[in-house]
Amino acid sequence: MIRERIAVAFITLSIAFSGVFGFEVVRQLNNPNSQLVASNASPGADATTVTDTASPIPGAATGGPSSVPGGGGGGTSTTTTTTGGGTTTTRGSAPKPATDQAHSGVTGDRILVGGIFDETNAVDSTVERDTVRAYFSKVNAAGGINGRKLVLEDCDSQYDNNVAHSCSQKMISDNVLAIVGWTAPKGEDNEVQYLTQNGVPVVGGLGTPHEFSSPLSYPVSVPFTRYGAGIADLFVKNGYKHPAIIYISDVGWVAPVRDSLLASLHARGIQETHVEAATTTDQSYSQHIAAMEHQNDTNVACASPTVCPDSVIAALDPYSYVKLTQAMETVNWYPPIVAGGFDKGSFQASYDQELKGAQSLVPFLSPYDNASNPTVSDYLSTVKKYYPSQYDALDVYTQHSWTSAMIFVEALKRAGRNVTRSTLVDALNTIQNFDTGWSKPISYGSGNHDPNHCFRFMKHDNQTAPQGSWHTVSDWNCYS
Repeated sequence: MIRERIAVAFITLSIAFSGVFGFEVVRQLNNPNSQLVASNASPGADATTVTDTASPIPGAATGGPSSVPGGGGGGTSTTTTTTGGGTTTTRGSAPKPATDQAHSGVTGDRILVGGIFDETNAVDSTVERDTVRAYFSKVNAAGGINGRKLVLEDCDSQYDNNVAHSCSQKMISDNVLAIVGWTAPKGEDNEVQYLTQNGVPVVGGLGTPHEFSSPLSYPVSVPFTRYGAGIADLFVKNGYKHPAIIYISDVGWVAPVRDSLLASLHARGIQETHVEAATTTDQSYSQHIAAMEHQNDTNVACASPTVCPDSVIAALDPYSYVKLTQAMETVNWYPPIVAGGFDKGSFQASYDQELKGAQSLVPFLSPYDNASNPTVSDYLSTVKKYYPSQYDALDVYTQHSWTSAMIFVEALKRAGRNVTRSTLVDALNTIQNFDTGWSKPISYGSGNHDPNHCFRFMKHDNQTAPQGSWHTVSDWNCYS
């Protein structure tokens, strides 16, 4: 059940950078996540997997290379494919979404939905894939949408830009109605442009910059470029002045995210001592810790060497956090940490004193202290019912995926019986002040979309896991 990968889930400062990365994926190293209670789970639901009507189409291949029209070395898909029909255009053109059901993945009894997920190599986002499937399974068990069952066709983008593009070509060729809840940090920012330019609506995503620059893209979370302002406010509240910063640098869209963070810090009179670039494949973080602890590139006037830097901003994936904290422990260096994805429950026992007083920010209500919230409860119990082995791997990015599926299903209901890509887009554009139950209300409309501007701040108490826990310490903080 535990899938250990040293090079893992990237991603972006979210959850405390929860984005600028902090990609939370994978299963778990340990399971001290007792706070994540599935209060609506049926007895014994965590022991066996319930039959999943949103699983791959019966008779489909379960792995191996799939044929990708025009692609080189495509990803793997867990559904059978349908042929032909989709209009393919070059980048830069902007065709209208298909107006017929044959080219929209819709038949009399099913709706074909696409999902691109990094499932192998450095990142494992199968938990995000299975969160979408769990939501679809719940809908299908209640009769589907106008008698049609939702089917998710996923493609493994393998944390590789070229494979991600092949997956996009496959989704277009297979005439999926839309891309929903995808998680592909390496290729997502490029492919959202390609998919929408070929008339395929995209619902959800990690929050990369180009997801906010197309009328056919419907993000559900806060842009990573907006996290900097929230992090800077956390620093002001705590009186930190001179952080060392470490981030994952092996994704092409990271520069504007990093620059936004630095600009927000500087605007509040906060000056970093050093900015350290790391990658998911670094075997040890000792060299990074040495640079962060001792380099003062900006020559800031520190009160004393023992308090400069006075904090750390970390934008890493969970496995890299383990390497980071191990390196800290080796040199006995424990500055206060603000870190994206640091509050992932299944990794808490891997940390030690680094957790004490650590801080984060999240764009959704945290399941740690909101288990009785109806959306949180439904989310936890449904995933536990249909995919019990993924339950402990849930994180802020699965909240992205769940919200994406929620918004998509709402639009399907509004589109009515004659659902096509075109009518789906029209329906999405009518969504105004939609209450997700765990974020600020979401609204769309014509033009580009940027519906979520708000975070809640999180702080870990002064105990190490499993005794300690994360707590919400603010109401919504919103940024334009």
